[in-house]
Amino acid sequence: MHDHDAITAGIRFVEASGWPSSLNVGHDMEYVATNALYDAMLGRCVVGLGLLEAFPELTDQGVVEMRREVMRTQQAVRHEDRRIFLRDEDGVMRERYFSFTYQPWFGAEGVVGVLT
Repeated sequence: MHDHDAITAGIRFVEASGWPSSLNVGHDMEYVATNALYDAMLGRCVVGLGLLEAFPELTDQGVVEMRREVMRTQQAVRHEDRRIFLRDEDGVMRERYFSFTYQPWFGAEGVVGVLT
């Protein structure tokens, strides 16, 4: 399976998931797929944006580092009720809590992205 094939399979997986899900790829953690549940949870669709482009407020909250660690180690990371500050639709910073797993998504050359 080529990386393109792995990413295509990941997009299908995200779209079919019954949980809020996304797939990020590359160093900038570009969102290549989100499902309707993920979009509703965050209040908007972020496909095509890098993680920090979509959520600059995540800088210094450890989220980017966690995702990169998953890609480096090829090991999943799970968190329960992790406190994260995000801006709402009105630009107001809000404290929110999320339970999630960052799962490596594999292609022929190794990890191609992170599935949430």
